[in-house]
Amino acid sequence: VEKLYAFIEGSTKRHGLFQDIQGKMAAEDDSSKPGTLKSLSTTRWSTRFDNVRVLLETLPALVATLNKITGRGDFDRESAGNAVCLKNAINFEFSLGLVTLSPLLKLINVTSKYLQTADMDISSACILIESLIARLESLRSTEQFDTYWTQAIDLGETINVEYAEPRIRKVSCRIDSATSNETRLTGPHKYCVTFYFETLDLMLSALTTRFSSDNLPLLKSIKCLSTPVKENVDALTTLSSYYHHDVKVNIIVEEYELFCKAIEMQHVAIGNVHNIFLHMVNMKMVAMFPNISTLYRLILTLPATS
Repeated sequence: VEKLYAFIEGSTKRHGLFQDIQGKMAAEDDSSKPGTLKSLSTTRWSTRFDNVRVLLETLPALVATLNKITGRGDFDRESAGNAVCLKNAINFEFSLGLVTLSPLLKLINVTSKYLQTADMDISSACILIESLIARLESLRSTEQFDTYWTQAIDLGETINVEYAEPRIRKVSCRIDSATSNETRLTGPHKYCVTFYFETLDLMLSALTTRFSSDNLPLLKSIKCLSTPVKENVDALTTLSSYYHHDVKVNIIVEEYELFCKAIEMQHVAIGNVHNIFLHMVNMKMVAMFPNISTLYRLILTLPATS
């Protein structure tokens, strides 16, 4: 993907040809405006989704552009040679990767964008993370992969590529006499196990490691501080159990109920932990609610990497 971007966008002439071909195809199909390939980013998930999305939308035009560069004499020999190499790399496996990764990256992109919003609510973010994990787990099935396989075949037809079963190298009986009993993965089953399932497992492992069952309940319980209402007493109990050495658990529920009433009577805008704690400081409420203010301090000083 990065090499395609560097090749097409590294020259105004090649970029212009790519845009012209997209324009002609869009006019024939009455589709959207031409897209532009983007560079990969090691830190931003959104750019990875954008890369796959643009490639899916423009793949026929991209292949046509590479063919034009190869066949036209107004491009230098080096450009033509690079175009041939890139064209050969766009095979059925490439199409399958685009079709498979696009919906997965789209799900992650939706979650990632919310996590980067300035007014993100931590407890809501935890629910979104749990929903993402559950959705990825539900996609881990052979039936879902069969759907992607069919889509990859349809995409391959638009660029004249098809799946070809690779030749299996036979092992000499002198090396291994039990080769006849060996289980070999072939066709869709092979890609389902070695590519699709492995990709999903890698994503799920990263998410469950980052958002484990140890810290998710803590993060979800923060809603008792961002939205101090009596209905969130259970969340307060969970949160105070994590910091039972710092607060008096035996009286914190009663203190929280009084705090909720005070916030309601003063018409304080709820939803933001930082703003509520600033109000407590300005109104000299810290001494009135020592255990609650301690929880606010602890949450506000949690390092972002935790």
